[in-house]
Amino acid sequence: MIELLVVVLIVGILAAVAIPQYYKVVERSRVAVAKSKLDAIATAQEVYLVKYGKYTDNWDNLEVEFIKANGSKCSGTATGLNCIVGDYDYCFALSSPYFILAQRQDANNPYGKYTLIYKPNEPITCDRPDCTKDLLD
Repeated sequence: MIELLVVVLIVGILAAVAIPQYYKVVERSRVAVAKSKLDAIATAQEVYLVKYGKYTDNWDNLEVEFIKANGSKCSGTATGLNCIVGDYDYCFALSSPYFILAQRQDANNPYGKYTLIYKPNEPITCDRPDCTKDLLD
């Protein structure tokens, strides 16, 4: 009986260590997908800058297309986080002065809602320190 209790205790300790690490790995993969979408938007912004000498806050001006949750194309001027794309984990927005935002929509993850921020010539940052430390480093 004591051996069984020891085994259950060891399994419990291993689970307590492994489960948080699993969630971190899953969230890091979601951040990687969001970062690739941010890079695609940033590249389209750079193309627009070369053509017109300024950045845009209008999805219609970009040579990249993202599909919203309702199946329609992201379009128009960004007012808030208005373009939910992909598997709907993140909502993207073009902001002025030139920023691109990606907000995590699912609050039921260990990090809650957070926003990834892209600025030209700077590394992608997060609005929360734990997000930056755990997911972006």
